[in-house]
Amino acid sequence: MRAGRAFVLVLAGLAFFWSAPASSELSIGAADGWYKWQVEGTATTLYLHQERGQPTGIRVFSPDCRLAMRGITGEVADMGSVSVDDSVALLLRIARDENFDMDLRQEALFGLAQSNSDTAYAYLDEVLFGE
Repeated sequence: MRAGRAFVLVLAGLAFFWSAPASSELSIGAADGWYKWQVEGTATTLYLHQERGQPTGIRVFSPDCRLAMRGITGEVADMGSVSVDDSVALLLRIARDENFDMDLRQEALFGLAQSNSDTAYAYLDEVLFGE
């Protein structure tokens, strides 16, 4: 049921976000480029691209994804591991921030839908169904 609701969210276009940004303990380097974290307790890898200190791209891959690394060019800085909670906090902050490009916010929501986190699913339910 949760996966179905998350899928609807990804397909719906994701136009509305209401909450204030959440804080995140995720450490991001200062240089422009791609960064990656292994999400603890999962086989998921989170990639984030930044330019001028701002996120500009997000990718979330599982090991069986045939499209892994699609759209990721140049060096990737390996930032080690990150907890599910911290990765979800970062994705929530980006998804909620209306100052970010809609494509980036949609990428964050896609990552939330893949996270298997109750916090992420609660947010997705709120956006989709007002629950």
